[in-house]
Amino acid sequence: MINVDRAQVMAFRLAAVGLAERGSARPADLPVLDLGLQEYTPGSTGVALAARTSAPLEDDRLLTVWAARGAPHLHREADIEALTSQLWPVSDADARARIKSGQIPDGVGRGAAALRATAEALREVVREPMPRGEASTGVSARVPRELTFDCKPCGARHVSGNVWQHSGLAGRVQVLSRGRDAMLGPLPGPSVPIPEANRGIAELIVTYLRFLGPAGPAEVAKYLQSTTAEMRAVWPDDLVEVRVDGHPAWLPAASVSALESV
Repeated sequence: MINVDRAQVMAFRLAAVGLAERGSARPADLPVLDLGLQEYTPGSTGVALAARTSAPLEDDRLLTVWAARGAPHLHREADIEALTSQLWPVSDADARARIKSGQIPDGVGRGAAALRATAEALREVVREPMPRGEASTGVSARVPRELTFDCKPCGARHVSGNVWQHSGLAGRVQVLSRGRDAMLGPLPGPSVPIPEANRGIAELIVTYLRFLGPAGPAEVAKYLQSTTAEMRAVWPDDLVEVRVDGHPAWLPAASVSALESV
């Protein structure tokens, strides 16, 4: 059994996500793009890329989509189809956890059907670049009423943010800009069907652990806005268990030597 402390884990993660040293690879060639880079504030992914590479930051192989937790992330266009299936809920219980909101207590019970209905609406509405508010109005009019809520400041009904952002990938939507002039647009390339079921959750968990491990089902559940029970049910069985300050955690076998070397 490998035993490490929190300092070793943090050192492993810094190296894995590319922050231990700055290279010269083009942005889409950075390994961390396997997981994606979250855009915490408008333009923050540019800072994140500049911290990792001295290469020009413009890279037409990258785009921003609502990905893990429905948050905007920079991803490779080539990875989008697989990512869409990997991020689709593994069950209705998983879907309910992801879209849980006090705004739509009746809508949460729809589970994955709520995401499917919203993804279908997004595909109908976002056929060209448009303001986010205009897209929201169009989607809100097309989804079941229990997925929308009364917005007093606007005097209108809006689709719940949890629902429509978690539906963004399946709805073939990219985030073109954020802030006051937020714009959405359709993803480039041929359309692919809305997933019938999750495909690739094990690969997604392994990717998470490669960059943010050692970790367990609880951490992955938080990353996906799911539950520990749902992630435990799909936890890969070919991982290596390690101890972090005495607590169990897991890594892919290929990452163990990197952890031991920090």
